[in-house]
Amino acid sequence: MSARESVTNEETWKLICPEGSSAHFQDMDGESQSEGNMRNKILKYGPKVALKLGDLAHGYVTGLSKAGCFVQIGHNTSVRAALTELSDEANFDFKSQMAIGMMVLGRITKAE
Repeated sequence: MSARESVTNEETWKLICPEGSSAHFQDMDGESQSEGNMRNKILKYGPKVALKLGDLAHGYVTGLSKAGCFVQIGHNTSVRAALTELSDEANFDFKSQMAIGMMVLGRITKAE
């Protein structure tokens, strides 16, 4: 379920749903994607098609581990950010600075 206006609005949903026009969807959602908002693109195409190396994506921290954190960037789509990828600072304390629920921005650097 999504309560976001772009999804609940009938006109924009016609473009986001899989049957909607891809060209018109890109016109409507292109600016959001360029800022890292991949949520509508993931809904439309699924994560395997929507995401590619080099994409900016923002999402919410959903879990922490010894090796880094997990970030949900779209519907049923989470990514892992390794500890070494969270900061350029050698003494970065990710447990105190990467709180669950925090919005973060990152770049897709590897996909499996």
